[in-house]
Amino acid sequence: MPDEPIPIKRAETASAVRGYDLPDWADAPDDDRPDTDDTWQNDAISDLGTPPVKHDDASSVDDSGGPFHRLEICRVECSYCDTTTLRRHHEGCDAPIVRLGDEWQCGECGIEIPPPRRCHHCGAPVTRTATEVPADLRLEARPADIERAIHAETNDRRTSHGLNPLAYSDHLQAIALQHSRDMAQRDFFSHATPGGDEAIDRYRRFDHADQSCGENLARVYPDCSASPEAAAREVVDGWMESPGHRENLLRERFEREGIGVYLEGDGAVYATQNFY
Repeated sequence: MPDEPIPIKRAETASAVRGYDLPDWADAPDDDRPDTDDTWQNDAISDLGTPPVKHDDASSVDDSGGPFHRLEICRVECSYCDTTTLRRHHEGCDAPIVRLGDEWQCGECGIEIPPPRRCHHCGAPVTRTATEVPADLRLEARPADIERAIHAETNDRRTSHGLNPLAYSDHLQAIALQHSRDMAQRDFFSHATPGGDEAIDRYRRFDHADQSCGENLARVYPDCSASPEAAAREVVDGWMESPGHRENLLRERFEREGIGVYLEGDGAVYATQNFY
């Protein structure tokens, strides 16, 4: 089985945001998420077997075998001329053809593409089998670059509304990154951890004043080739389109913010935005 992961461009799927403010909670309920698009990628990526390996460092992942999902691609073998073809690509998209159920589809656009029945070298009939390979869905951009881009995008929105830009706080960034990492590694998406800790508990654990704290959360699935700026716009656009998160982002009394971004092996970008 090939060891090198194949890149798969993933269309936007489930994106979600959460807003939080003390003493008044943001007004988006926990189950208020945008509808998930019914794309072929959702079917392909769900229940693929080996789950992604959790990684501790938000800026790095294990390239040796870890944070990948697995997809089935076509292995074409000709016994007459002894040739084997792997990872046959859809020429229009330069993407591998993957198997979903009983169908073979382009790994990018999803169009059905039956594999060849005859060898392209000698024309003899071929044997077609499904071969499992790792699929790399991670965003290419670095977390630190996305954090800076979200901060710049946030301040652009604030200044366009006549508000002062927010200063950046490394202390708040540490609080935010810890929560983004925790959500990804323990597979939850909420201000409250499985143990019941809230944002105010995280502020206190990091010895940060909690008289005026706020928190926005986002989980988006940009294309793996998206720039830091494009990923940041997707995150901030989601916050601006939801009243609770917009209220946090445009709250006049906030003076500083920190952004924590964590990239998960399934292509998810977890972003936490903490204010003071």
